Amino acid sequence: MKISKILFSHKNKIKIEGRVKSIRKMGRIVFITILDNTGIIQVILKNKLIKIKIGYLLSIEGHKCYNKKKEILLECDKIIILSKNYLLVPDKYHFIKNKKFLLKNKYFDSLDKNKLYKIYLNKINFIKYLRIFFYKKKFKELETPILDFEENTAEANNFNTFYKSIKKKIYLRISPEISLKKAIVLGFKRIFEIGKNFRNESISKNHYPEFTSLEFYVVKKNYIWSMLFLEKMLKKIIYKTIKKKYVIYKNKKIYYKVFNILSINKCIIKYSGLKLFRNIKKMKRKIIKFCNEEEKEILKKNNKEFIRYFYFDKIISKKIIKPTFIVGFPIFCSILAKNKNNNIAERYELYFLKKEIANGYTELNNYKEQLDRFKKQSLTNKKKINFQYIDYLKFGLQNCTGCGLGIDRIIMIISNCKNIKETLLFSNF
Repeated sequence: MKISKILFSHKNKIKIEGRVKSIRKMGRIVFITILDNTGIIQVILKNKLIKIKIGYLLSIEGHKCYNKKKEILLECDKIIILSKNYLLVPDKYHFIKNKKFLLKNKYFDSLDKNKLYKIYLNKINFIKYLRIFFYKKKFKELETPILDFEENTAEANNFNTFYKSIKKKIYLRISPEISLKKAIVLGFKRIFEIGKNFRNESISKNHYPEFTSLEFYVVKKNYIWSMLFLEKMLKKIIYKTIKKKYVIYKNKKIYYKVFNILSINKCIIKYSGLKLFRNIKKMKRKIIKFCNEEEKEILKKNNKEFIRYFYFDKIISKKIIKPTFIVGFPIFCSILAKNKNNNIAERYELYFLKKEIANGYTELNNYKEQLDRFKKQSLTNKKKINFQYIDYLKFGLQNCTGCGLGIDRIIMIISNCKNIKETLLFSNF
């Protein structure tokens, strides 16, 4: 029986399984605190001949009793050691405080609050409800290649290796986007994929080299439809997962009933108070320390659009708490999106609790314009042009919209995590 169900059980005789969290001796009696994935209970053991240590996995049969505080205890009749622990484990009063150590050695968490198990359970349920939602909407789930001969066309960097058999360099994908749009060309109308992606970039509280994402694409729709669809989907699935209409952030309730929409320019004015055209130099001074060498070279050109975008990306986006769609992205940072007007893309990003969790747009399907953008981009990042994708566009890509959602970051938000590593079953870095 799960420990959490003992309180509501009418049975007197009970059998449980769990790990030993702490041991306390009092005369001839030994009190053992047992923990499983659902709760915690104290067991009274009168047979001191059995040698038990912290971390042992036990099967215990016994009957319920109560202490003076009317708390439920379990008086042990029979005990079986299912698994021994040979590691030195601190007691509950001197438990490990080093969070980096705990994230790498997650087995210790099963002796404390077992928080990481509950977080991953949220992830399992969230992905399950995602699939149910998309199947009900008559989407087809696809599985696209993780290994590719083509380097990505985005700014992110690939992991790569050498394939000995065919003597060629191959890459791990950073996103299934190109493959899914090729599938649209093949005749699919409503598609999605949930899978792993890999980016050869820095590690932080919000970034990890491998991550789980959802991407979906629908024909004959645009980015506005995609925003409304994403909002409806997230509200429904987050509530199903955590059974609450709010998430916790810094001990405060943040409700997700309303999703705001702001342009980049309005967002800068709202969160900084700076005037867009008068404070360009001030923006530049503030963002220079957050930019890499390539971005610093771009800033030297004093392009106002670049400066405003970098100011939003590096500073303002970290101030957005409530769920907010950001629109009005310039074309230079939206290479695969359609041009709306005046070099503004038909694109949005969704931010929640200072994190970017989704990115979507109306897909560019004009092969000439796409090739021209690839050529301009390759001059700066020195990456090869994906001519195979251009051939698919030449064959004909329907008008469609697509969106990518970072599942790990969503789990961070709904589980009140401070580090993305908490959402992973095992983190090696």
